[in-house]
Amino acid sequence: MKTRLNTLIQSGRIPHALVIDGATYEARLKVAKEIASAIVQETKKVAQNIHPDVKIVYPEKDHKTVGVDIIREVVEDAFLLPNDCDRKVYVVEQAHQMTIAAQNAFLKILEEPPRFVTFILLCDSYTALLPTVLSRSTIFSLTDDDALKAHEAYDASLELAINIATAMIKRSEYEIMLSIAPFAVDKVYDEKLDISLECLQLILRDALAIKTGASEKILGEEVSKSLANEYSSEELIDFISGVSDIVKAKSIYANKKLTVSRLTAKLSGGKND
Repeated sequence: MKTRLNTLIQSGRIPHALVIDGATYEARLKVAKEIASAIVQETKKVAQNIHPDVKIVYPEKDHKTVGVDIIREVVEDAFLLPNDCDRKVYVVEQAHQMTIAAQNAFLKILEEPPRFVTFILLCDSYTALLPTVLSRSTIFSLTDDDALKAHEAYDASLELAINIATAMIKRSEYEIMLSIAPFAVDKVYDEKLDISLECLQLILRDALAIKTGASEKILGEEVSKSLANEYSSEELIDFISGVSDIVKAKSIYANKKLTVSRLTAKLSGGKND
């Protein structure tokens, strides 16, 4: 990870948004300050937290969360020109504590940031962030066992979602049932279903965006293009709504067999054009 980062720093091609996860809080913050120092060409002031163009974003004093108001202030401030340098850096030092509303408030500026701004999001595990945030960022892991397991769990969940979407393209209830079958296993159901359903919703929204000619896509998976070709906009909207209903019902009833059965039925409901 450090070699990859050093290469980017030396070449001057540091991404506009970075997510750094894994290891300890102290290790993540140390790396973030090293990156910030390279960007603003100043080490001492950055280390002392007094550089005017390197701003550390903390959780609210009376709460453990980074709320939407904090992120809105960051977004507003980000459009102001730097004070001493050509660039400015924002380090969200507990990004995994951002609320859903705060993360959503971040999306637009992560998509189209000012040319002089870099955002560095530090978190225990990048899986605490929305896929929509991750898709707009470059992820670097200070690998430890827990972080590695978190990455593997997310990747496996995304793969399961892609498998379901691929089965949907075939319009075969049997294929869809096979793609959902892994969730019948307790361990897979408990550890991967929530993330898989969120990823599936994003893949379906991508397909709808392609179908309607929208330029912004979320995950950008190739399977979304095939879904857009196979299903109508109305069907895609129904699928997105259906998956959302499953997510809500799962949190209320926690019945594994019923959830898997309902998911199969919801995703087999498309009609041929």
